[in-house]
Amino acid sequence: MDYQRLRESLLCSKEPMIAWKARHFLADEEPSSPKMRAYSQKIRTSARVQALLGFVDQHPELNPFQKWQGPHWQLLLLSDSGYPMRCARLAPHVERILSHFDSEFFERSYEAHTKAEVYLKKNRSRGIARINQLYRICASYQANTILYCMRLGFVDERLEKMVNQLIRWQWPDGGWNCDKNPEASHSTFIHSLPSLLALELFGRKYGHKEALTAAAKAKEFFLKRRLYKRASTGKIVHPKFTFQYFPRYWHYDYLGALKVFAELGALNHERCRDALDLLESKQLKAGGWAAEKNYYKVSDTVGLGHDVSDWGPTGKTRMNEWVTVEALWVLKTAGRIKFS
Repeated sequence: MDYQRLRESLLCSKEPMIAWKARHFLADEEPSSPKMRAYSQKIRTSARVQALLGFVDQHPELNPFQKWQGPHWQLLLLSDSGYPMRCARLAPHVERILSHFDSEFFERSYEAHTKAEVYLKKNRSRGIARINQLYRICASYQANTILYCMRLGFVDERLEKMVNQLIRWQWPDGGWNCDKNPEASHSTFIHSLPSLLALELFGRKYGHKEALTAAAKAKEFFLKRRLYKRASTGKIVHPKFTFQYFPRYWHYDYLGALKVFAELGALNHERCRDALDLLESKQLKAGGWAAEKNYYKVSDTVGLGHDVSDWGPTGKTRMNEWVTVEALWVLKTAGRIKFS
């Protein structure tokens, strides 16, 4: 495969987010360079971004976590795609979300014994449910908020508060879970992956030793499972973990895990090999990688699972630039491909 030609096509992509990613991750251009800052401004004024943020502006009543049109998801996507830092247009949305999480509710907890007990009206405002001494919360929301606030330049003391909460909520096996069933005794991949990334990046940048310790435990949780397999049997946890998606939103796939391990500089571990082999095996004959499935429906009306943006072809035979740029970066970082 001519990886050089594939990279060149991404560097010249008409989508400025793709071009930015290719230049940063595949050509090692620094985001602070004048050329990359110019691309960031192209991203800010692009038709795609104007549609995404325009929809949010037109619907101020929208729950910030509405799937997938709420500002939480837009901020997550923009933060990973070269959007300029400390943009005034994003500030009100960031503040709304940080204010939501800066609540005593997330500092409190109570003991429950059944799933039904958690959903009793009298318990809804008591705080985070603990069942069998395990916190049951969708930690990816806080984790992703930490990530995009750091990447977009909206950092204040509330982030460290959320970091400390994630540490407190961590399960003994190294992950996190929101499952209210008392029988649930293992963490879920879905909430654990962004929590791992948020804790390690925050810990590295601000010297937060407890965050780094918690991240190390979370990293071992994934390595023990080779990123997508059961620790006990070595079998695939769920078939959907082996497909490639974009966007993932809060969902999990093996490429998303490889991307996180690439960012953490941890792809050289032997237990990442199976996932890297799987990624290589899924390259299309014509070049690139596909978004094999998706989690959204393109629509400009408010609705569960709606997204105002089309994120490229879906299916097993057509290249998707968003997936391809991630796949090439992972394989480059793992030393499996090289560019001249």
